[in-house]
Amino acid sequence: MFDVRLITDDTAAYKGYISRDIYKGFLSTANRYLLAAYDEGRTVGVCVFDASTVTRIVDIGITADCRDRNVLRRDFLLSMLGICENLHAQVLTISLYDEDGFEEWEQVLDEFRFGLDETTMFYRFKISDLRDLPISAKQDKSDRIIMLEQANAKQIEEIDKRLKEGEMFADLTHERIRRDLSSALIKNGKIDGVLLVSDIPGGICVEYAYVDSKESFMLVSMIRRTIDAIAHDASIPSDAVGELACIGGSSNKLFLKLFPECELLGEQRTYYTAII
Repeated sequence: MFDVRLITDDTAAYKGYISRDIYKGFLSTANRYLLAAYDEGRTVGVCVFDASTVTRIVDIGITADCRDRNVLRRDFLLSMLGICENLHAQVLTISLYDEDGFEEWEQVLDEFRFGLDETTMFYRFKISDLRDLPISAKQDKSDRIIMLEQANAKQIEEIDKRLKEGEMFADLTHERIRRDLSSALIKNGKIDGVLLVSDIPGGICVEYAYVDSKESFMLVSMIRRTIDAIAHDASIPSDAVGELACIGGSSNKLFLKLFPECELLGEQRTYYTAII
């Protein structure tokens, strides 16, 4: 067993392992926390997790000379499950890139009976690649886009109802919708899609979910317009990296319509979810 601790100050975890800038970048988002694992007083791993929504492991790093990496992964998971219970969270989600350690993680996650959700495709892009990209989506005058902070009580109630019914993906909670930069597509008086923009280290992450109209050009336009605003924001460096999550096969088609001239890296990002 490793000594895994929840880090609450800004000095204990990054020494000799991750830089102060990276550490602060990870924790720049509210409700983001850091676990550090020690082996005989030496930092051998860090785990960043986000408790804004369902509790999610955002990133994990293990030093090359860690004596037993899978034991450390198990210790991190056990600590996370304990934190979930303390936060009264119902779901723990782990997002992993298909890279070194992926197969080892699968072995550990199988032991914890995590369910595998392979429906999410993440596309990675550079903000600079989006500048001056023409808008190709068609406009439907019967639809309209609103920022959610301008939504009325009835619309917010409709969003909550659909979230509870599971019609949007699980981590679009009411609290997160109201906190993050977000917009909604209103079609025939009902919520048809929701889009969120969140900070990630070194860039932004755009996530969206549709409800009824899975081939809605207006939903594509909503994403396109939001991305355009981000790409032309002077405060965002042109070499910043962004990610856009496409949920399900139908939305992947929408994504191709959204970025017809932009060469993007299509990376499968696998989500493991456990019901607490």
